Amino acid sequence: MKENLEVMVDERTKQLRIYETIVENTDEAIYITDAKANIIKVNNAFEQITGYSESEVLKKSSKMLQSGKHSKSFYKKMWDSIVENGSWSGEIWDKKEGRDCLPSDTDSQQCCQRQWRRPLLYRYFP
Repeated sequence: MKENLEVMVDERTKQLRIYETIVENTDEAIYITDAKANIIKVNNAFEQITGYSESEVLKKSSKMLQSGKHSKSFYKKMWDSIVENGSWSGEIWDKKEGRDCLPSDTDSQQCCQRQWRRPLLYRYFP
């Protein structure tokens, strides 16, 4: 029984390493948030595209990326879609570090923790 569990854990660890490799090597900027929309992980493309380093954004609200170009009703519609459908796609403008805003076609997806009613994965398409 213990050996069976160890094999399962080993296989799961291998899968997680594969997923991590994919996320770290994609050209799409990805950031992951917790239930309170605080950023808990970004990939290399996020750093390159936005100009923010991981250490600058970790544990900060994803609202720090808002450009100010969208109304409250825009975000309400986006969140309503995420909660009702599990995802939202569209163009959104976000801030870049020390520069102008960044328009991007974006997919926001609620993954894994639906009970949090928050998206945990954001993807930018450069």
